[in-house]
Formats: sequence, C-alpha cells, structure tokens
Amino acid sequence: IVSPGQWKVVAKFQSNPQQSYSAEFEVKEYVLPSFEVKLLSEKPFFYVDSEELTINIKATYLFGK
Repeated sequence: IVSPGQWKVVAKFQSNPQQSYSAEFEVKEYVLPSFEVKLLSEKPFFYVDSEELTINIKATYLFGK
C-alpha cells in the first residue's frame, strides 16, 4: 500500500488556496504484538470524586505468531 518512511500530507481549501495545512507522520512495518491488555469499564464514564471504579481486565497472549 505504502512504503515505510517519513510522509507529509498537505491540504488546501478551494476557497482559500493560499492557505495550506500540513502534517508529517512516520509509517513503520507492521509487527504483530506479542500480547494485548484491555481494560473494560462497566460504565461508559466515572466521576473523579468517585471512590470506586470497577473494570474487567482482558489479556491475550499471541503465542507462536
């Protein structure tokens, strides 16, 4: 799809072509992670003043991949 390396995107609006916006980013070769950990909250939010937060932890180990 694209070669690894440094890339730059430049965008302009048709209504104002003198003004441009750009962003630089790096593309790296994908490496399958050896493990993954997810924290899953029972609620979509919590209050900072709350004394308790309940979460489930899901860990996945990708052995031999």
